[in-house]
Amino acid sequence: MKKIELYLLKQILKSFFLIFFIFIGISWLLQISRLLNLIVVNKIPFYNVFLLSINVMPNTIISIAPFIIFITILFVCIKLNKDKELIAVYTLGINKIKIIKPFIVFSIIALISSLVLSFYISPYSYENYKKDEFDLRTNLDIKNIGLNNFFDFNNEIILNFEKDEEDFVNLFIFQTTPNKNIILATKSEMDLINNKLNLKLYDGFKAEVNKEKNEVLVYDKYNMQLNLNKNEIYDDSDTNTHDIKKLFQNKNFAIINQRLVDALLLLSLVFLITSYLLINLKFNFKNFLSISIISILMIFFDNILGNLSLNNNLIFLLMYLNLLIPLIINFRLKI
Repeated sequence: MKKIELYLLKQILKSFFLIFFIFIGISWLLQISRLLNLIVVNKIPFYNVFLLSINVMPNTIISIAPFIIFITILFVCIKLNKDKELIAVYTLGINKIKIIKPFIVFSIIALISSLVLSFYISPYSYENYKKDEFDLRTNLDIKNIGLNNFFDFNNEIILNFEKDEEDFVNLFIFQTTPNKNIILATKSEMDLINNKLNLKLYDGFKAEVNKEKNEVLVYDKYNMQLNLNKNEIYDDSDTNTHDIKKLFQNKNFAIINQRLVDALLLLSLVFLITSYLLINLKFNFKNFLSISIISILMIFFDNILGNLSLNNNLIFLLMYLNLLIPLIINFRLKI
């Protein structure tokens, strides 16, 4: 590559990484704020929540990649025009192909990166995220759990308590099976092993409610055990956790096709902007607005069609037609 081509590629990459880290920073803050509930309620260490937020980011990057590419290419084109660099380049008699070449190289890099992310990195990290979140949700840490919260286990046990330094006080338990029981205790000792909560209760009562009669037991000390196992099994059916090997094994060609279309959308967006601005040199507000609207609509339709039934051949046809919009526009401009 010649100096001018390297210079243009450098400008594209600089703009890309700037916009990339802005989008990723905002996305990460949104993810971490959503997961903060695990820290506040379940007293999960921040390090574990941080890892959760990191594992979900590759999947997020795939979702926002079209916006990053669209803004990057549009920003570079506007900057080159505003700084009169395009005029200088064309004045030197440099061929348009050489100007477009850095954008083609960037498009290929974006395409390959998107395919690697969607077929390998994202499924691996998202599966780790799902498994870790499942473990944190289903395995209760009674020693570090948040205070003054009602915890529901399979709609069979509702548990609430307060904590006074190292003591558990003002315990409330409501059971629905095998009988409806209401248990109150002024103080309690707890020991959790394999999601089985062993309780030593002090100064309280247990009320058993049934259709025939109600029984009330007042006690000074009472021992009992609660099974807090939510009987949940990790569900690995989420296709976001399936890499290309598993997709082929399951013959899930619809998802493979969708991920290919999402990657090709990046190429389509780059072609739309460069052909409209760099090649045809139509730098004005009307064209900027037109390109922005078309690009956003292409991204929007790609997401909408991707969420519809992927077993419908018509949906596939519309997804590929959506990719061809820049070619159709470019062809009409030449007529």
